[in-house]
Amino acid sequence: MALFSGKRGAGRGDGPMDVTRAVVAPALLAIGADHTPDRERMGLLAEFCAFSPIFAGKDAAGVLKLLESVAAVLRKRGPNRAMNEAVAALERPLRETAMAFALRILMDDGELSEDEQHLMMAISRQLDLPDELTDTIFSVIAILQRPAPG
Repeated sequence: MALFSGKRGAGRGDGPMDVTRAVVAPALLAIGADHTPDRERMGLLAEFCAFSPIFAGKDAAGVLKLLESVAAVLRKRGPNRAMNEAVAALERPLRETAMAFALRILMDDGELSEDEQHLMMAISRQLDLPDELTDTIFSVIAILQRPAPG
């Protein structure tokens, strides 16, 4: 993985998109569209990553550094190129996982605005996921993001 390879430029977004970076690219795109990518939002995504076997063996600081690296890729290469590279790096099951990460970020407030719905569908199309699968992923994330009564 470029981030930990020790090669010149590794971790700064200079190399190809690997699976761990590619799976969070849509979520970071969502953070940038939904909010200014700040430490709090990056920390939230890092918490989501902590529960995924994709990031097993990485401590919190390592995951945050990886997220910052992908954010740099999005800034440097632009969202379209970065997303194309992410899609190329991911097999279909992990594109589904990437969509779930993006939806968790978009729905962190328990709602999905009209603009967020448009972004969700654009990310889904970019990931080449069928609409009904995206709807299923959305339903699962909506269940996870339900607020407590009160």
